[in-house]
Amino acid sequence: MADHYWSFAAVAPFPRSVATVHFHSLSDVRAVGRRLAPSDIQTARAERHIARRASLVLAYSDELRRRLKPSAHVVPIAYPVPEASVVPVEEPVAGLLADWSWPPNRWALQSLLSEWPAVAQSVPGARLLLAGRCLDQMSVGSMKGVELVGSVAASDEFLSRVAVVAFPCPPSTGPKVKVIEALAHGVPVVTTPAGAEGVLGRDESGVLVAGDGEFARTLSDLLRSPQGRAELGAAGRRTIASHHSGVASARARLEAFAAAFGE
Repeated sequence: MADHYWSFAAVAPFPRSVATVHFHSLSDVRAVGRRLAPSDIQTARAERHIARRASLVLAYSDELRRRLKPSAHVVPIAYPVPEASVVPVEEPVAGLLADWSWPPNRWALQSLLSEWPAVAQSVPGARLLLAGRCLDQMSVGSMKGVELVGSVAASDEFLSRVAVVAFPCPPSTGPKVKVIEALAHGVPVVTTPAGAEGVLGRDESGVLVAGDGEFARTLSDLLRSPQGRAELGAAGRRTIASHHSGVASARARLEAFAAAFGE
């Protein structure tokens, strides 16, 4: 079983070769408006080749399955669920932790900063915390309520300081670990449709999906509701424990193996 496409060559000779698809490379390039590089074309060719050759393709979302191979099996990405959730934050504090060297995250930050003035005006005392690697390379400027935390030792340290994770995700593909991580810690998430991709059972989860032009309003409404945040956070943690724990992910893979290769 190859967990990434670049390791598929190690399992390709075997009659029961398995490839796992995390994202669709061309879609992710287009999502942020970046021009195709030769490496992007080679990656896309490799993905198509592997999807044709692998005996079984596992996809981390239904969208990935449709884009790459309709016969692929959708399985949940695994995340280790912590023993306890973080204590809910009562104050209206939104936050986003990311690796800011990654182009989709840079796109999301610019979108979030463009939406934030409307949130700050609508919610008295609202704050936005930004953390993660390479944040010093971003042009954030000075904005009411925005605080730069920088790098953190552990993600739960940051998540314990925010009431909501605000992530206006570009139309990139695959599950977003920052979303699943926040939910696992009991922190609700406001995001776009792409940000919720791959979260199984998300209709009952702690994700609020904002449509076009609705991100600032959706985030503002949730920041004004401590009770709503607590309920959503608890629902999100239950969702991740039910669908994305190590046991749940392993069970889904075994079911896909049995369907493809027999008991």
